[in-house]
Amino acid sequence: MEEIAKNIQKKLRISSDAIGENQKNLFLYVSCFFIGMDKNYVIKILEGCGLSAIIDISVLIQCCLVVVSEKNKLTMHNLLRDMGVRKYTPNTLKNVVRVWRQEDVLDVNISGTKKIKALALNLQRSLKKSFRTKPFTKMKLKFLQLNYVELIGDYDHLSKHL
Repeated sequence: MEEIAKNIQKKLRISSDAIGENQKNLFLYVSCFFIGMDKNYVIKILEGCGLSAIIDISVLIQCCLVVVSEKNKLTMHNLLRDMGVRKYTPNTLKNVVRVWRQEDVLDVNISGTKKIKALALNLQRSLKKSFRTKPFTKMKLKFLQLNYVELIGDYDHLSKHL
């Protein structure tokens, strides 16, 4: 079984190795934050972050790394998402640029880091939490997605790049 998984990973890597740095960057944004979201909405957000989303999403679609559903939603196979996130994401939170896993966000929010450009925290209504805005001062956020999160403090602490 492990041999089959390795062969699948090897074949998936062929497409991901063929794309440029801009597409790898955009691939990570999609796989971390935008799976299941409307393609046009995602393009608007990513263009606002300074990325050439229209062109790069087209390249990802041509390489079969991203699929657009009949309802114009961005999707990808879980194996592709997992492979890309593992391959292109640093191993330590010190060097990470995108934070989307709940446990990582909670760790990072306490200390803050200058390298973070994108952060998402999606809690359920029952888990609603409050966070101080001060740790955001160090971050150079271009993208911030919060669901059922309350921010306490001065909004001047949030990135001017948002």
